[in-house]
Amino acid sequence: MTHYGIAPLTSMFMFDDTNRSRYDDYRRAVHDSDGLQIMMQNGEQIWRPLANPRRLQSSSFVSSASSSVKGFGLMQRHNQFEDFNDSEARYDKRTSLWIEPLENWGVGEVVLVEIPTPQEVHDNIVAYWQPEDSLLPGNQYDYRYRMHWGPVGPYELEVGRITDTSRGQSINGDDMVFVIDYAGGNTIPNVITDTDAVEIRVTNSAGTVINTSGTLVQATGQYRAFIRIDPGRADLMELRATLHVNGKQWGETWIYRWTQ
Repeated sequence: MTHYGIAPLTSMFMFDDTNRSRYDDYRRAVHDSDGLQIMMQNGEQIWRPLANPRRLQSSSFVSSASSSVKGFGLMQRHNQFEDFNDSEARYDKRTSLWIEPLENWGVGEVVLVEIPTPQEVHDNIVAYWQPEDSLLPGNQYDYRYRMHWGPVGPYELEVGRITDTSRGQSINGDDMVFVIDYAGGNTIPNVITDTDAVEIRVTNSAGTVINTSGTLVQATGQYRAFIRIDPGRADLMELRATLHVNGKQWGETWIYRWTQ
């Protein structure tokens, strides 16, 4: 067997601030989970906002022999009533689920499958662990893991956690702006007076990054990063952003797949 999933999770994502313009709905968002969180053995924390794509899509987050996956989960970080304004479904009360391997799972990948859905009644999000090696007939394979249910996972960052992702068209043309909020931005040294206190590094598979900027949102104490990018003729872009303070990464790694 060449393709199989260990510790499979399912959830639902219909819309939030990343694709709000596609829906005429009084609610601000509709989802059971808003992101895939991954922690690697080397300490890197990855946050991938979920999507409701127009076409079926699959994403893989590969581990290595030197740094296997320490855990992953489908998380609901938006958990306030005003995030949804839904008095019936109460998406603000949906729990998160974190998978913790109880031994080193070795080389493989966390797979995220996102299925288009026009309605919230369909679970359209799937995540699981896919080992690198195929399953051979007659062999026994043991994968032990612990499931953590609750509002947050066991490795949730207090400082540097991504709390929100939104995007919209730039006022300057066809390019777009991605806005990423990070908790605990007020702990960054000199962040108010020094515009170079935080370096925003972006890699992109397509399109052109026009500029990046950031600011401390004093009303919330969060750091807000702006990424302005022109997709050009691309219909898909894989984006990755990290913040660096004094040459070291600060906070989670943000990964996003943009599609037309």
